[in-house]
Amino acid sequence: MYKSSISNDRMVWIVTGFVQGELRMSRGRSVCTDNAKLVGLIDAETGDSFGRSIHCPPNNQINFMP
Repeated sequence: MYKSSISNDRMVWIVTGFVQGELRMSRGRSVCTDNAKLVGLIDAETGDSFGRSIHCPPNNQINFMP
């Protein structure tokens, strides 16, 4: 049985992908050196984006912020 906290007739797509190699994040303040995971949420009916996030595996991130 499907339950939703928003509406029983609304669905979202959860889109994931991986980036092989270097990915610059946060306007160049940090770099994921390999295998960054991108996750996006998209309204299945309208195609509107609810946002996205980037996850970098431990020991693969370089921060340039002091």
